[in-house]
Amino acid sequence: MEGLIAVTTKGTISSQPWSTFTPDLLIICSNAATFSKTSSENSSVIQKMALDFAKNHAQAILSCKLNKIKPVLQPFYDQIEQEFGIKDERTLSKALLGYQTNRKEVLACFRSFVENVLGTTGK
Repeated sequence: MEGLIAVTTKGTISSQPWSTFTPDLLIICSNAATFSKTSSENSSVIQKMALDFAKNHAQAILSCKLNKIKPVLQPFYDQIEQEFGIKDERTLSKALLGYQTNRKEVLACFRSFVENVLGTTGK
């Protein structure tokens, strides 16, 4: 375990040997993937939930203006929060798209779901 890169709870990054840190001040970077809320299993379930949401809210998604994205997607965000405890939209976007992004790209993702599943009109 010597020489691991570690992040302390104060946010500083260090490559000092493992033995120089106390356990209560250490977060090992590799553990983040193990305990992530956006693991590959959760990610695939979230994507399926997004598809279902897109089917049920097709017209609202297709007609959504870019300055009114949050009210349209809020029911989906609430559903994910209940199911997985994910409150942060950036974390949710990572599960959905594979990288953290903004609401506009998440809306574009939902629009593509609607267009691919229901056709370009959403009917």
